Amino acid sequence: MRTREWASRFVSAAGFAAFLAAACSPEPTGRGLAIVQVYMARAGVAPSAASAPQLSTTGVIDLANVAELTVQLDAVELHTSGSGWQRIELAAPLPLDLLALPTTAGGAIALGTVEVEAGACKARLFVSEPVITFIEDVTVGQTTFTGGVDYGADFRIPSGDQTGLKADGVCDVQAGPPTDVTLVFDVDATVGTIGVTGSGRIQLTPRIRVAQAP
Repeated sequence: MRTREWASRFVSAAGFAAFLAAACSPEPTGRGLAIVQVYMARAGVAPSAASAPQLSTTGVIDLANVAELTVQLDAVELHTSGSGWQRIELAAPLPLDLLALPTTAGGAIALGTVEVEAGACKARLFVSEPVITFIEDVTVGQTTFTGGVDYGADFRIPSGDQTGLKADGVCDVQAGPPTDVTLVFDVDATVGTIGVTGSGRIQLTPRIRVAQAP
């Protein structure tokens, strides 16, 4: 009699635990998994020495006087509500000159493939070791940056290697054939983000947006 009583209690407790687990587990969306192929390209017109305007002395450097803008791409992540952030595993950190990326009309660099639950997705890039080189001398306030010199120690991209650069816009990925998504560095939109702090450090936030072929 006692054995049956304990067995009955055990079954009841196990059933209640299973009920709680089911109640606390997120319901599947039923959208299925999507394969996303991620690329990177450039939009806008690359600056050149011929188009460089007068040098700025107001605390902002014009992108048209930038010869190179390089970063090390450490990781790319995509997010959907069902999958959270999923990382594309790069074979190795990828050095990129953002101004020398192929244009969206002329091709793109393949970054890799990631599997996420289908739905609306967001993207972010983790970058480090930024280096900027100017076409000619730039004077901002009391600080002069010499043309042709690579500035790395005095150059910072806020949040680039911590929380990542958030791409503007969203993509819509569906289960089935792989979806192509391109992360586009927008030269024109980045122009106004180059500045110099009071301590003489250069700061810039590259503007990246999501583009998706129909």
